[in-house]
Amino acid sequence: MNLEQINARLAEIRSLLDSDANDIDIEALTTEATGLIAERTRLMAQENRRQELRSLVAGGAGVVVRGDIVAPAPGQDGQENRGAGSLEYRNAWLKNIARDNQGNMLLGAMTTEERAAFTFTTENTGAVVPTMVLDRIAELVRVSAPLLADSTLTNFARGFGVPRHKGVTAGDAAATAEGVANDDEQDEFDLLPLDGEEVKKHIEMSKKMQIQSIDAFFNWVTTHLAERIRAAKERIIIARLDNTEVGIAAGNKISNADLTDEIILRAMGLIISGGAKSIYANNATIWNKIAKLTDAKGDKLFIPNSMSDPIVAGRVYGAAVKEDTEVPDNVIYIGVGKFLLTNDFDELEIVPAVEPKTLKRIYTGYSLFDAGLEHPQSFVKITLTA
Repeated sequence: MNLEQINARLAEIRSLLDSDANDIDIEALTTEATGLIAERTRLMAQENRRQELRSLVAGGAGVVVRGDIVAPAPGQDGQENRGAGSLEYRNAWLKNIARDNQGNMLLGAMTTEERAAFTFTTENTGAVVPTMVLDRIAELVRVSAPLLADSTLTNFARGFGVPRHKGVTAGDAAATAEGVANDDEQDEFDLLPLDGEEVKKHIEMSKKMQIQSIDAFFNWVTTHLAERIRAAKERIIIARLDNTEVGIAAGNKISNADLTDEIILRAMGLIISGGAKSIYANNATIWNKIAKLTDAKGDKLFIPNSMSDPIVAGRVYGAAVKEDTEVPDNVIYIGVGKFLLTNDFDELEIVPAVEPKTLKRIYTGYSLFDAGLEHPQSFVKITLTA
């Protein structure tokens, strides 16, 4: 599917969710939308690289021979290259937000191509955040947020909820006489709607700080905002996991425990959902508690990661032990990440401002986000004794 077809199908899914229909298969639509969004991200990233290469060649920085890169046809004026995914628009957007308190552009005036791209993109809408900025922030957020990275992420603007399987009313597996049909299957589900939590994080640039290049400013904005948004989203996920209504079942919470082989095995046994299990804890808990685990014979259970990895510290019983800085001390989560549902209700917004008293430039990122567990018994929480 191309981008147009993907966007059309996602619009159909949004329409279904906005309708009053009661026979919507939320789980199937979630799976389909997740796949479509992943494919759209891949196609847009591919187009971004192509646009950067076009700009590189057009600027005389080098000569690249590629059969799939062509100049705009006469009369088209290259308008297809001026969207939010173009390098020209990214540069124009960065220059537009990097202003001093008098409105002067700190990165210099827009070039003719950048002005055309900015005007073309904002003609019918506001100054949307460039695709390259969104993709880079999203990439940085997920790389350093293991719970978010392992979750099933969707982008439903409305109607996001967590379908919960409460039980089988009738039709469960049973022995029957020869030729006799089993009862019709009747599963009991409920849908817990989630309205979203506002994530607002800002970064400050003092008057003294000098922007040396537009690429340096791009890296500064994306890196700093990603770090703050990552922390906020992980905290929301952890709060949702701790909430019995949309998170971990009460029976899957182990409190005031000493971390032993027996406790780990008990926790693993409480997880009824199939899939790869992961263990989430902060750095102190990993190296002061988990790394010391031994079995009844005294053999080490924790196998350190032989590779340098900022997230995966090692494994216990095949489950990856992942470092999450937002998990509190002496708390461990074990679960199957694919059953953790997360949703971004809208694209990230970045709003610039200048503080009059200090002349600091403030860049605020805003996102509407929520999370919940599809299966309450797909995760376990262990609270250790201090």
